[in-house]
Amino acid sequence: MCHQVSWKVNVLHCLSSNNFSYVDKLRLNVPDQSIAYLFGVSQSVISIKFKKWINIMYVNLPSLIVWLRREEVLKTMFEMFKK
Repeated sequence: MCHQVSWKVNVLHCLSSNNFSYVDKLRLNVPDQSIAYLFGVSQSVISIKFKKWINIMYVNLPSLIVWLRREEVLKTMFEMFKK
C-alpha cells in the first residue's frame, strides 16, 4: 500500500506542475489506467502517447539505450523461448 501511495503522490506532484514525464512513468512503473484516470482520458490515449515518447527517446537519446550482446540474452533466456 505504501508503494502505491508514493507513486500517486509523485504523479500528482508532476500533474500539478503540468510537467508529467513519461520518464517518470517508466521510473515509477505507473499503470496506464491510473494515469488515464488522473488525466480524465482513456487508457488507449495514454498508451499511444507513451509509445510515441518511447520512439522519440529512442531516436534522440541513443546513448542511454544499452543493448545486451546476443550471448548475454541467450544465457539468461528461459528455455521455452530458445526454441
